[in-house]
Amino acid sequence: TVSLPTSRNRSVRALVGRVVSNTIQLRVAPAVELRRPPRRVLAGRRADLRGKLRPRKGSVTVDVYREAGKRYVFSKRMKVKAGNGSFRAAVRLVRPGLYRLRVRFAGDKRNAPGRTDHYVRAVRTRAALTSGEPNPAD
Repeated sequence: TVSLPTSRNRSVRALVGRVVSNTIQLRVAPAVELRRPPRRVLAGRRADLRGKLRPRKGSVTVDVYREAGKRYVFSKRMKVKAGNGSFRAAVRLVRPGLYRLRVRFAGDKRNAPGRTDHYVRAVRTRAALTSGEPNPAD
């Protein structure tokens, strides 16, 4: 096992003495990190997502899915600029319910695709924002 610090896709071969291995392709997915995202918001308000993309890329896409029974149904897509690798997206959650917010980088010549999911519950009343009831997204 060998550790290879790299921030982009590469082709590599191993060389031991005069023996050379076949070339293999390393695909490096960027790290998509969210900084303290909200767990609950009032229905009709916005969930504010802030995060970083490493290595730095120009944009990310936020896909919004709403729970419908035992599955999640696509609701909307937002393209968000990631200046200097940092991004911020305000996603309005119109109806009460559990939402999956997927932040993703589509991939390019230098990096493979990467993503992270976060779950937010849109609630009806302000009291439910701090109630002790469990969040099924946990």
